[in-house]
Amino acid sequence: MQQSHLNSVNETDNIKLAIIAPDGREGMFMHARECAEARIPFLFDPGQGLPMFTGDELLDFIDKADYLAVNQYEAQLLQEKTNLTLEVLASRVKALVATKGAKGSTIYTNGQRIEISCVQADALVDPTGCGDAYRAGLLYGITRGWDWKKCGQLAAVMGAIKIASRGGQNHRPDRAEIADRYEKAFNEKIDLS
Repeated sequence: MQQSHLNSVNETDNIKLAIIAPDGREGMFMHARECAEARIPFLFDPGQGLPMFTGDELLDFIDKADYLAVNQYEAQLLQEKTNLTLEVLASRVKALVATKGAKGSTIYTNGQRIEISCVQADALVDPTGCGDAYRAGLLYGITRGWDWKKCGQLAAVMGAIKIASRGGQNHRPDRAEIADRYEKAFNEKIDLS
């Protein structure tokens, strides 16, 4: 992670969407700047790296980002560091996504609050990686231009699938399984092709 600044966004072609997530401090600054300069939309997910930044530095990331994702603890810390509410922070990006574990998530966008319910998991085995799985679903929906409710619902399905297996990335659902879980949870079909 501390060597992440050795990898430049500018060395890759055809980037349609990026995520700036916990990494080396210098790398996070550089990648956010490079994405902004290249007009590559990105999700800022400060995660466990949030404490290493000042309020002003966090606002600089947010002002460069298109989307912001935090969990409940990070949301509280972000508000304390910036002295701004989630609603005000959300006004600086296209969408702010705040996950709340078993209580679902809230997506703040265009002055609205979209509540996404938690999806029933088959088992509660290991929460490690649930946030990553959630964000994978969210990013998938964003790249397809879906509305925020649908993006959040897919993200919730991905988190529910992940929590039923041990380890951060040991789950391997296929598209049919994900679509079936989505339909059962939200009583509507989803096209994942």
